[in-house]
Amino acid sequence: MVTALAKSGETIVAELTGPEMHRLHMALGLSGESAELLEALLEDELDEENFLEEMGDLEFYYEGLRQGVVAAIPDFKVPESPESIPTASPESGIVLTILAGTILDLVKRNAIYRKELDSSNLANAMAGLRAAMTLLYKNEAFTQAQGLEANIKKLGKRYEGLRYSDSAAQDRADKSA
Repeated sequence: MVTALAKSGETIVAELTGPEMHRLHMALGLSGESAELLEALLEDELDEENFLEEMGDLEFYYEGLRQGVVAAIPDFKVPESPESIPTASPESGIVLTILAGTILDLVKRNAIYRKELDSSNLANAMAGLRAAMTLLYKNEAFTQAQGLEANIKKLGKRYEGLRYSDSAAQDRADKSA
């Protein structure tokens, strides 16, 4: 059944555009990093360095997705007032992870199933994700600036001159220290 129903990788690659792949890459990153953050939040004691690293990674993928959507839809805006988000850290982390999954699904439908990008639902999910991130920063007594700083510091170690290369991504120099 799976063989008959799953769209072939060859077909997906042939149909996929660069902008769609970028959005898919960013949505995959959001989903993975939100899971890593949730894992950190569920520990008995929060590792503050890891928390900031994961939040910084979320910042990176969030902004990459936002830029990728704006490139395709210039009037795309993430609303300021999302639906309510639980205020406790683990619960905010759970909501953040669910929203990252929602974002991934919306982007997947566009990239893989060739459905028009549902920019309204994407904007709302991104607003909720940003609200959850803001609450998590507040609950753990950090700021978005600290998350961004942690991400720049980490990526500066990994990528010389903050320029991407496959070898630097594979070697992960920031993890060997």
